[in-house]
Amino acid sequence: MNEVVIFPSKFKMVLLTVGALIFVCVGLAFAIWRNEAGLTFWEFAFMAWVVIPFFGFSFLYFGYRLIVPKPAVIVSQQGIFYNSSPLSAGLVKWEELAEIYVHNINIQRYLVIVPLDIEAFLQRQPIFKRWLMKINVHTGFAPINIPQFTLRMKADELMLRIQEYRQNHAG
Repeated sequence: MNEVVIFPSKFKMVLLTVGALIFVCVGLAFAIWRNEAGLTFWEFAFMAWVVIPFFGFSFLYFGYRLIVPKPAVIVSQQGIFYNSSPLSAGLVKWEELAEIYVHNINIQRYLVIVPLDIEAFLQRQPIFKRWLMKINVHTGFAPINIPQFTLRMKADELMLRIQEYRQNHAG
């Protein structure tokens, strides 16, 4: 059967890459000119140890994804393969899927995927991914949230395509 393959939006990936680079530059400027900016030691430490590494990693990741494009979501007979961020969940098999829905978090829409056995699903993840997904779960969110912003289509449209594929092709 044909798979549904959704690539990330190149334009949005460019925006994310440029945005991350801007935050790295601003963080570096604040760190370099700490005294002129009036930063306390803790504000400087936050810039140096959190902001710059986080957005530096984001810049490298999004830049890499621009150069080496890979699908963000693949819907196949096995299930839903999510690969649109460094912390992507990988394959969620159809038999593991409890529900799928679209949810607004602040001003962003997300396609939400909830496994039947969240703990078993989390145990398959690498430690760092598992830890971040557990934070999502403990704060009331699903472990898998696919941001509409990174996709070439609306989250509602992707949800309908997934539901249609599951109904017509999944075992």
